Amino acid sequence: MRRRHTSGDVSVRLARLAPPMLLTATLGAALAILTYGPAPTAPAWVHAPAIDIYAPEDARVEDVTVHAGQRVEPGTPLLALASAALQGDRAHLEADRAEASLRIAQWRAEQAQRAGTSRLSLSQPVAKALADAAAAEAQAEAARHSLSAAQARVQAGLGGAEDVTRWEHEVASHRASAEGLRRLASALRAQAEASPGGQQTALDATPHNDALTAELAALDARIAGLRPQTPTAARVEAVEAVAGTFVRAGDVLVRLRPDESTRVLACGPVRSLPPAAGTVLEAQLDGQPVTLTVVEADAVQANGEGLCPVDRPMRRVVLAADRALAHGAVLSLRWPSGSP
Repeated sequence: MRRRHTSGDVSVRLARLAPPMLLTATLGAALAILTYGPAPTAPAWVHAPAIDIYAPEDARVEDVTVHAGQRVEPGTPLLALASAALQGDRAHLEADRAEASLRIAQWRAEQAQRAGTSRLSLSQPVAKALADAAAAEAQAEAARHSLSAAQARVQAGLGGAEDVTRWEHEVASHRASAEGLRRLASALRAQAEASPGGQQTALDATPHNDALTAELAALDARIAGLRPQTPTAARVEAVEAVAGTFVRAGDVLVRLRPDESTRVLACGPVRSLPPAAGTVLEAQLDGQPVTLTVVEADAVQANGEGLCPVDRPMRRVVLAADRALAHGAVLSLRWPSGSP
């Protein structure tokens, strides 16, 4: 019975019969195909980093104007916070600035009195300031009782958190006003008892007044920050803030996902050294070429922020596109031979 030749037998026989030069050429062609074959392609994703909106101060959430899944444009209001502490600080600064301005006015009046154009008595402004301070303190005490009642209603589950914020502001404002008026009365009394030297007092009060104005401007900027807005076109990914609750500085209030980004995330096979930062790669998006530059590559296996397959070793590679692309777009990335 004759044995039939298989393809393996034929290959072996041909290899034995082939001249050495022919065998060398055949093996060289096979290696060339393996070495210079088409580079593999793999998906890559445009992955915009999330933007977290943080609470800039310890404050109460007054209102939330967006919801998860909503698309927002730049400048869209996200929420409104209220800080009784900042409002109280502002009332103090306003009182200080009013006091400094009044000192200048009193100095000018004193100069007019000395010139014989006016006869003013400082005792009357002192008495009025003290009377106004007492009235402001009485208003603060009344507001404190209203605040306690509002807090009790909130703790009993009857609502009214907005009343708590309002009465907190009233208490802080009236007390700041009373303190400022008492300081004003003291300053006026000291000015009345002091020896003439109004010119030097005026020269000292003017820069102080300017410094208080600058402090007020900085404080107003902090208060304006209690109403954060959308920095770029995005989609609201999550809303952590709840109206009526207190938040601490640094708490995440809203998370946004921008519509576009130049950040591209790819998953490369773990075969050799990771591509070096600065390596330029080519990709396709809807038939259009996109140039990518490697920013960083993990040296070991990683899940690629949840996008890389978990059933085989892969490494996360972060790249930068040459232009902004839509978040979530999928590119076809061509890896160079032998990398990553």
